Amino acid sequence: MRSITFGQYYPAKSLIHSLDPRFKVVLSIIYIVCAFLCKSVASFAALFLSAILIVLLSGIPLKTVVGAVKPLLFIMMFTAAINIFLIKGEPDELVFSWRFINIYWSGIYNAVFMVIRIFALIMGTSIFL
Repeated sequence: MRSITFGQYYPAKSLIHSLDPRFKVVLSIIYIVCAFLCKSVASFAALFLSAILIVLLSGIPLKTVVGAVKPLLFIMMFTAAINIFLIKGEPDELVFSWRFINIYWSGIYNAVFMVIRIFALIMGTSIFL
């Protein structure tokens, strides 16, 4: 069970495991909508902390859930790279410039929060579903 894959059922006795499956689907939808509505640092912090809380309430070890995210690490890093290199900002936000490569603070900001959003979505929805 140490090498649990994403989406695999993990048997445990917890509040979340005992919920009605239809209610868990509704909770997942609400969680996904909330994740995409996050725009500020405080809302992303709340999203990340809620994902950790959901994992703790599920009775599944945090290490096991984080291990389930490993296969999706490439997608998360690819998404971050796209945000860093393709999002333009104001000229005073420029962090690095070399030939045609320009990195702006807004791109770094978007990349960090996109990775947090994907990580929280994976952790939260995999527990509910």
